[in-house]
Amino acid sequence: SKLSVWGAGTGTGQAFSVINNASSTLLQILDNGNVGIGTTSPYTKLSVEGASALGNSATAGYFIGTTTATSTFAGGLLTNDIRVSSGGLTIAGGSLVSTVSATNTFTGGIIASNLQASSLTSSGALSLFSTGSNYLQFSTNGSERMRIDSSGNVGIGTTTPWAQLSINPNGITGPSFAIGSSTATNFVVTNGGNVGI
Repeated sequence: SKLSVWGAGTGTGQAFSVINNASSTLLQILDNGNVGIGTTSPYTKLSVEGASALGNSATAGYFIGTTTATSTFAGGLLTNDIRVSSGGLTIAGGSLVSTVSATNTFTGGIIASNLQASSLTSSGALSLFSTGSNYLQFSTNGSERMRIDSSGNVGIGTTTPWAQLSINPNGITGPSFAIGSSTATNFVVTNGGNVGI
């Protein structure tokens, strides 16, 4: 090749560096082949610290988020797999779309204003799960409406369901439970506990 740089080994030693006149390292290549831009200790094949821009498109098997830094994809993100090891994934205005049969793992949690899935599991179904002793929460209009706790109990209007299905009618004007339409109700439990058939 026209230019070859031989490192001292295969570890984390410095094989090649680009340094500016202020003695700041701009580009670092380690003996193990990892390349760092804005960092002297790249932990993957390419580590970029600071703002960066990818023109046109970028293709990757999956993206891995390992720090608390914010990654912004203004034009959207289409990928086969997204893995977040900490901190969670927040989608403020757009949508998260999975178009392949891949399992997307969000260990730190996910907050999305619009979640769409054509196939998140091998069976083509959407799978929502919470690891450990955590709960699964459903909210609308900024308030929690339903919760599934770590034991599988479902609570509507309560954050502490004590039965398989717990409904707390406090603060509502309609019935707490009904079978039928608004004009042909076959079974009703009012918010005061009265039962009508």
